[in-house]
Amino acid sequence: MTSTPENPNDQTDLSTPRKWRRIIIISGLGLGTVSVAGGIAVTWFVQNKLAPMVSDSLTRLMQRPVKVGELKKFGLGYIEFGPSSLPPTSSDSISASTEVVKVTFPLGPILFRTLKLDITFGESQAVVQQEANGSFAIPQLAELPPPPLNVDIK
Repeated sequence: MTSTPENPNDQTDLSTPRKWRRIIIISGLGLGTVSVAGGIAVTWFVQNKLAPMVSDSLTRLMQRPVKVGELKKFGLGYIEFGPSSLPPTSSDSISASTEVVKVTFPLGPILFRTLKLDITFGESQAVVQQEANGSFAIPQLAELPPPPLNVDIK
């Protein structure tokens, strides 16, 4: 006589935990790979593209050259640049320099398309020439198109 299993689903019950384990392992490996690749891409962008982008944006805004130092360090919610300067030009004698520029920002408001920047300058020096009439020449900022995010600077 042949014996028949009491429950034909016994074999699938044993393999179901294996299927879930396999799905969880594959999903975890995929998520880990995407996270590492994303982290590498963000690190490369911040280290190689961010400082020149900030310098170009400030140059357009100030309508004169602005030299932003190289990126010293960054993390979630902050970026720190090295020595930066606003050199004098032939038409404007105002100059400024600083040893460090630290920009901090909370990550939460970015979700609502608002970037709240807190910019801190360390050990700064500035030279502003007084005009013949006794006033100081303050540079005018350029009118730029609105950025994709609302930027609130403290």
